[in-house]
Amino acid sequence: MKYEIIEDCSPYYIRFKFEGLNEIIKYTSDAIEKLGSSAYTSLYPQNYKGYSHCNFTDDIAEQITSMLPMTTSFSFNKKRVAIFDTNPGGGCGIHKDGYNCKISFNIPIEVHDKLCITNWYSDETFIDKPILGMPYSRNIHRDFNSMNQFPAVKTMTALPNEMILFNTNIYHSWDNIISPNRRKVLTLRIINNNNLMFEDVRKILFNY
Repeated sequence: MKYEIIEDCSPYYIRFKFEGLNEIIKYTSDAIEKLGSSAYTSLYPQNYKGYSHCNFTDDIAEQITSMLPMTTSFSFNKKRVAIFDTNPGGGCGIHKDGYNCKISFNIPIEVHDKLCITNWYSDETFIDKPILGMPYSRNIHRDFNSMNQFPAVKTMTALPNEMILFNTNIYHSWDNIISPNRRKVLTLRIINNNNLMFEDVRKILFNY
């Protein structure tokens, strides 16, 4: 499978596309529209202040992962095929994901504007702040309404019709505060028994 890189901003993210991506987006979008809340497992809806995280049922997760061309290189966690649904005015504070999650594959499913911003931050910015919420997520600043006090080292706006290789092992956040629209992103996690980092996954996926 040949992947077409749209933008390489390593080590933060790589935006790319491939043949069959639109079919994954359509299948996911149709599942949400037709099934509503029954598309998700009742074991994990987590509704936070600025967004919700809902895992798909096993059959939908199985179908989505079967459509991913990178399954020739990575095994995906079918219990963690999820939609992050961010409300208008919502967002998520500054954090790293859990220690066993170094990267994510993200596909925007519903994006209506360019007003939802993802930021990455330097470790040095938070050197004296306590880390909260381990082991799943390493939170450093939970209030997404006051994140602009911290300087970002990289900024991204997720767009339709792309996949994003996303570095979750650098402090990051997303901010939908000024948008009047909700945003839905499909997030996929590999089974990372080899403790692969962003750079390792980049080399495997893109051969450079």
